[in-house]
Amino acid sequence: MLLNRIRTTDEFSKTELSYSELQVRLLESEDEQKRLLAANKLVMLGEAAVEPLINALRTRHDHVWTLAASVLVKIGQPAVGPLIDALNDVDEQVRILAVGALGRIGNPGAIPPLIQMLRRENVQVQRLITWALVKIGRSAVGPLIVALRDNTPLVQAAAARALGDIGDPRAIAPLMAAQTTENPDVRAAITEALARMGHTGVAV
Repeated sequence: MLLNRIRTTDEFSKTELSYSELQVRLLESEDEQKRLLAANKLVMLGEAAVEPLINALRTRHDHVWTLAASVLVKIGQPAVGPLIDALNDVDEQVRILAVGALGRIGNPGAIPPLIQMLRRENVQVQRLITWALVKIGRSAVGPLIVALRDNTPLVQAAAARALGDIGDPRAIAPLMAAQTTENPDVRAAITEALARMGHTGVAV
């Protein structure tokens, strides 16, 4: 009898996954009502829908990936791990959408991989990563202060901009100390960040 119960559970899981994939395909419908209904069902499915939704981020149909990303945000915490994995995807669109979704979810667990990502992305993607870190908020301050001492100027500048946007006073002293850098772009980012926080940017 127990074996029958286990088999039934397994069969249900497979059915649930197939159902998730079907609902994701309905996001491609030309009927807006069908798309919205499918999106709502995917939110209710939760974790079972995450993998098919991540795959949907690869589509070149903007109404599909927009809805898929939105549903992942609404699913929330169960989507965080797969979205973090998606930061290493070979498809830039998937990486960009994963960054945006993680920023909106706001889980601090995304902070270290987002900062790591700063080291390998272009300026445009770095700006989105900075936005995501700002959205996550004060939990990102400590790791961003560490990133001010990174060996890559682009990472240092991005960290400074994010700290300026977050506006946490804990960042003031590290930003002022980091002005000793010889890189003019990093100095400019630090000066701008300090100005946004109400400081003149005089080095200490």
